[in-house]
Amino acid sequence: RGAHLDVARHFFPKREILALIDAFAALKLNRLHLHLTDDQGWRIESRRYPALHEVGSHRPRTRISHGKDPDPVYDETPHGGYYTLADLAEIAAYAAAQMITVVPEVEVPGHAAALLAALPELGSGSPPDGGYQVICDWGIFPWLMSPLPGTLDFLRGIFGELLEAIPAPYVHIGGDECVLDSWRADPVIDDYRRGRGLASADELHAVFLREVTDMLASDFGARAVVWDEGFASTGGRPGLLRPDTVVMAWRGMGIARRAAEAGHDVIAAPVLPTYLDYSQSDDPAEPTAIGGPVRVQDVAAFSPVPRDWPADLAPRLAGTQFQVWTEYIRTGRQLEYMIFPRACALAQVAWSGGPDPETPAPGPGESLAPGLATRLAAHLRRLDAAGIEYRPLDGPRPWQRAGTGPQFRHSGYRIADVTAHLDDLTTAAEPT
Repeated sequence: RGAHLDVARHFFPKREILALIDAFAALKLNRLHLHLTDDQGWRIESRRYPALHEVGSHRPRTRISHGKDPDPVYDETPHGGYYTLADLAEIAAYAAAQMITVVPEVEVPGHAAALLAALPELGSGSPPDGGYQVICDWGIFPWLMSPLPGTLDFLRGIFGELLEAIPAPYVHIGGDECVLDSWRADPVIDDYRRGRGLASADELHAVFLREVTDMLASDFGARAVVWDEGFASTGGRPGLLRPDTVVMAWRGMGIARRAAEAGHDVIAAPVLPTYLDYSQSDDPAEPTAIGGPVRVQDVAAFSPVPRDWPADLAPRLAGTQFQVWTEYIRTGRQLEYMIFPRACALAQVAWSGGPDPETPAPGPGESLAPGLATRLAAHLRRLDAAGIEYRPLDGPRPWQRAGTGPQFRHSGYRIADVTAHLDDLTTAAEPT
């Protein structure tokens, strides 16, 4: 029963994380997945490689217009921050006292621009003009860690520091959205691939992830989690992905089922309805989001274990989790607005294993079924008492509205179009 927070795109200070842990514990969530590294920021202190937090933790400006807009707008304000190892130890201990296990994520080998800005020698292919920089935009970028042995040595040191602070039984290593062109174009990496008898860069991607997961298991006793591209890159070939690797299925329940059939435990995390960075309605007053809508009634109607799954596969569904990516979420108040009350609905679904059988499937409108409205009303009173900046069921409060400034409401990506595209991606031969 998980909650994912992206603290890499926008940094949220420790006090705000601790307050959210209180709120998650009240909902009986028991996993906190912290997305600690990405192209836009490295959020972990490193005593072994101090350039990571000295260089990789901040950027000179941030894009505030939507990624679909052809003419980007930036705030021209530096943004940054990182957690000391002592901060991370405190966060993990505070969570553990409330029965929540922290799952830290260090993205490999992609989403690595902030890392490479600090340690360019770990890159692959030719660096960009002007060298690697912490990214100020949103999207998928081509800068990858090298898959050569020196990178594994580096990761062993980083995970050693991190797991001393957070004694985590699970570690998320990403593996997603890797454009492998730089590996294909690098003659040293391509020679390395051929020398290992691997047929393609996709196989090298799978083998690299296998080596990282083996290292986590042998050196730290930790079990790895990957986004579902880490499974897809194996092409279904047995042995390329470590058997005990947990697959977090964000591109739909089709790839979740394929991973379960291959023997992997699976976390159900499909974009619809678990991505809470999508807007909560089509109301023009909603603040800018990547797209939408993902309504609270959509979350409440979710079945983490699909009814058509065979009985022998159901035990492979280890849980479900909501995701909050923070490209368009800049403050703690905005973060709470996007999380609540949809997290309340996800918590009930996760706890009970599925939607309330007395609640009808949601229709296209915005009205809530009476039973769901009654239950949510009780949750909202608790959120009021806790001082949580939630979204009211009838729409944003005046100060929560998008307004007409640089972050004016943008329709973004329609969720129906997004899910159709993700279904196509699940059949792709290589990560996208």
